[in-house]
Amino acid sequence: VLLRPEWATAYAKATHDPNPAYTDAKRAGGLLAPPMVTVRLVRDVLFKAVTDEELGADMLRLVHGEQDMEWLRPIRPWDLFSARAEVAAIEPK
Repeated sequence: VLLRPEWATAYAKATHDPNPAYTDAKRAGGLLAPPMVTVRLVRDVLFKAVTDEELGADMLRLVHGEQDMEWLRPIRPWDLFSARAEVAAIEPK
């Protein structure tokens, strides 16, 4: 999945993030993307993981408790992403 520049700027504007690195394409070093915009890129693979029939999760009663993401470098528009997801645990509460 390619991270489109308009996704990055729209995310920054929607979250009222004033960092010019996310909206000013003329800045030195080029445009960066807010790290959490990657949620848009991984949503399909996450949904596929939690709806796996072998998992047996009741989607109507499932509450998302936490997730971890790791970025190894700054994220830039037009970066190519390959998403992976793993359900580490489901706990009754």
